[in-house]
Amino acid sequence: MITYNHGPYIAKAIESVLMQKTAFPLRLFIGEDQSTDSTRQICIDYARRFPDKISLRLNDVNFLIKNSSSTYYAAFRSGAKYIAMLEGDDYFIDPLKIQKQVDVMEKDHAISLVGHRVQFVDPAGNPLDNLKSPETPQILTGTDIAERGCIVHTASICYRNLFGPNEFPHYFFKLKTGDFALLLLLCKAGNIFMLDEKLSAYRIHRGGAWSVKSNLEMYLNIAFNLDMLIAENFGPEQNAGMVNQNRNNFRHLLAGALNNSDSQTIDRILGASARIDPGFPEYFVREILFPHLQLQRTSGSHRMARRLSKLAGFLKKR
Repeated sequence: MITYNHGPYIAKAIESVLMQKTAFPLRLFIGEDQSTDSTRQICIDYARRFPDKISLRLNDVNFLIKNSSSTYYAAFRSGAKYIAMLEGDDYFIDPLKIQKQVDVMEKDHAISLVGHRVQFVDPAGNPLDNLKSPETPQILTGTDIAERGCIVHTASICYRNLFGPNEFPHYFFKLKTGDFALLLLLCKAGNIFMLDEKLSAYRIHRGGAWSVKSNLEMYLNIAFNLDMLIAENFGPEQNAGMVNQNRNNFRHLLAGALNNSDSQTIDRILGASARIDPGFPEYFVREILFPHLQLQRTSGSHRMARRLSKLAGFLKKR
């Protein structure tokens, strides 16, 4: 469990782990990242009350990469057969969640990770039923993840501990976020099984790691990750899937930038995409720009000539 400034939520997250009913012992590894609110003290209090169940790691500086890596490695080196993930602002809602996931992996050794749907909630914990988990088949492969991205929510993940002390890839903690890379790594060893149940809650609030990012910044971070992961060569199908994921991520952002003739945003998107996919600018012109301009022409837009001239001139400079 990684946590930073989750004061209003962290107790709920910890309690949801402590309520788990399993046929095996559980230990909670918490990485506290020098919060400026009550998070650190709450974690210390719980660690003192449950020393046999909680291992608390207190960072001396606010540095997410250090916090994440030390907490991951502590879990990997603990001898645990399985590892479940939860961030400090989310929580489990079924006391049998982890047991259900472990049961699947105990029965089928071709499964390296078990996920499930999540219940989206607001800051107060009220259900947000208008938000849904992505539709997925029961079995997901590495190619599915490469093409569709992080469709298995972090709060739902329970996986086999396949990583020894020196076996976690060096690039992992250089990524903007590690969830997607972890899914790809685990898919090297097996498939993902999705339970058709809501066993965890994901909280939507302004302080969430992704909630405060604009769509553009979020997808630029994803593009950075994809660029690094493609260089690690997960295989031709996975690499092609990541290229397609990148294209799909940016399609709707480009539509908005085109409507506003926002050449600066278009430039950022094309630059980020071309590092992953040198053919993306050509794809952009053929599949996005020309159809968009044709639609505007058909609708009789009086700004068409100016927009076409501006965008054509912009693309010539690239």
